[in-house]
Amino acid sequence: MTTKIDYSGMICIPSKEKIRFVLKKKGNNPLFVIGLNSSTADENKPDRTVRKAMTIAESHEGTDGFVMFNLYPLRETVPSKLPPTDVQKLLDRNIAAIQKELGNVSNPTILAAWGTNIEERKYLAESLRKIVQLPAAQGAKWFHFGDLTQAGHPRHLLYVPTDSELSKFDVEKYVKNLK
Repeated sequence: MTTKIDYSGMICIPSKEKIRFVLKKKGNNPLFVIGLNSSTADENKPDRTVRKAMTIAESHEGTDGFVMFNLYPLRETVPSKLPPTDVQKLLDRNIAAIQKELGNVSNPTILAAWGTNIEERKYLAESLRKIVQLPAAQGAKWFHFGDLTQAGHPRHLLYVPTDSELSKFDVEKYVKNLK
């Protein structure tokens, strides 16, 4: 998969740590992508998920960059290895970073892309609830890529064909039904 978005100038917050709150390519109207948890991508090298997010961002009309967030900022390639309970301070810092980035754009466009693993840890659903309630998320346009899972979750980007479509996502209804 190739992308036209140049990876140079990428910003990773923080850099070179076991957590990642934000990975972004600046733009005036970026596509915000919310995954489950951070993986290996940093300011120097994307991973497969970030490459796919970049491809989606460049094909979405009106966007000129992208910002990658996650429900939980700990870098872990296997979601089942996430801690059984959250570290509240880490979660609070993640939510604050998301509020700050979303606050830079009026009526942001957000792509929900966390997959079914949101069910594995209670704090992941709580994190999403907090994100949806953020002042900067009010008025956001929410989308998912490809079909929803059988349980109604937005799919992780790696498990959706590249030629899939963005569809509107009723995040309020989703959160109400989330366990």
